[in-house]
Amino acid sequence: MERQSSKTETCGSCESVLAASVHAPKMKKQGFVHPDHSASKKRINRVKGQLEAVSRMIENREYCPDIIQQIRAATSALRGLEAEVLKGHLRGCVKQAFESKNSFDINDKIDEVLLLLKR
Repeated sequence: MERQSSKTETCGSCESVLAASVHAPKMKKQGFVHPDHSASKKRINRVKGQLEAVSRMIENREYCPDIIQQIRAATSALRGLEAEVLKGHLRGCVKQAFESKNSFDINDKIDEVLLLLKR
């Protein structure tokens, strides 16, 4: 099993790290691979469909409360997506920072999460 390394993109202020080959575990002692959020694609597709429905409803000049209800459904789906990605960030990136025992990384992640919660 040959190991290949390449830089990965960061999410937020997560640090760039070296990613190992496809067969390697997600967490490695020398670096960290960001969580896989590909399961969230179903939620994204649901939101897309809801927004397309809002657009059609507006084009068809449908009843305003019905449009608002559809907008709220899309907003709720986006909140669910946000919560899912945040959970992955906490269980992956933030956990890795705490395991590193590097006080700078730990404080950086705490500040990052607090900033996300304020928004």
